[in-house]
Amino acid sequence: MIKTILVPRDAAEITRRVLATGLALARQFDAHIELLLLRRDPDDAVPFVFGSLSSNKFRKTITDVIEHQEDDRAAEIRHRFDEFCQENAIPLVDGPTQPRQGVTASWREGEDETLLERSRLNDLILLQRPGEERRASMLETVLLRAKRPILMAPPEAQDTVGQHITIGWNGSAEASQAVSSAMPLLVRAETVTILGSKRSQQSCETLQEYLAWHDINANLLLFERSGHNVGATLLEQAHSVQADLMVIGAYNRMRASQLLFGGVTQHLMRYADISVLMAH
Repeated sequence: MIKTILVPRDAAEITRRVLATGLALARQFDAHIELLLLRRDPDDAVPFVFGSLSSNKFRKTITDVIEHQEDDRAAEIRHRFDEFCQENAIPLVDGPTQPRQGVTASWREGEDETLLERSRLNDLILLQRPGEERRASMLETVLLRAKRPILMAPPEAQDTVGQHITIGWNGSAEASQAVSSAMPLLVRAETVTILGSKRSQQSCETLQEYLAWHDINANLLLFERSGHNVGATLLEQAHSVQADLMVIGAYNRMRASQLLFGGVTQHLMRYADISVLMAH
């Protein structure tokens, strides 16, 4: 079951769109939505040259300005969050309620270390599709360090999430972990379609049999790989069956001491216009 959904935010302008996608998911499970505002440490935001060459008074002036900007940003995000909850009749709570009240929400603030702490103790992490370096870094942190599944929301809010689910399958351990993480959604879906290359037909059929043991009658849609961008092909196939969610394993590789996602995941991070559930 999905009972807690963490929504880390560090930008005000898209909070409502992400929350709308999260609400579509939360309503299926009467889940709790926790918005976590990630604040920057003003001292960390001051360029090193100011810290090493300037007076303490000048440095404090800069940190005071940054702190004031952070307060303004937090107030804007909190306003949008409260407004969204009020419009959708979502009660704000301080902790678990007995009996359950349906969908609930709460507000929390913290810095980067709080993201790991809270991510490890939530069922699902909801993030906007990365459009900037910081959000991409946030996605990497949750996937690779917190080891939690992520629902990557598209730029535009979705009214439904999980009515028709596609599974991007290649038989890997990461793909298996993604299917396991998505099982609460898969058993509720109206339609499930397995997407895979014709070269992986046998593995796809094995997944189809596994899902049948869970009373999930999945369709099978195979495509020719033949050098095409697999990420683009997966999106095209998902659109062809009008899916509203894709489930896929996330891949990474190390090069030049920098973490880079594999090609399929990277393409989805840039171009996916439906929700994508990823696990690693």
